Amino acid sequence: EKSKRKCIDELSKDTKTMDTPLTTKAIEDAFKSDDKVQFWSEAAARLSACYEWKCVLIHSSIPNAFVSEMLPSRIFVTTGMIEE
Repeated sequence: EKSKRKCIDELSKDTKTMDTPLTTKAIEDAFKSDDKVQFWSEAAARLSACYEWKCVLIHSSIPNAFVSEMLPSRIFVTTGMIEE
């Protein structure tokens, strides 16, 4: 909470000294120039794509569940997970 407040205070100081008001476009441009924000924005877009998620059952006694980049929108679950 303290670090959040500190960031807000610092941003407030910066915006008070700016000649132009902080616009939505300026904020968007700042976010677009940040590599981490760009990475996570693209990841969120991929996850929220209009894919219909499906569950694939794999016959195996080993309990496991996973997803794979090779087959998007699929959740693989072994029968070992269901039997336990």
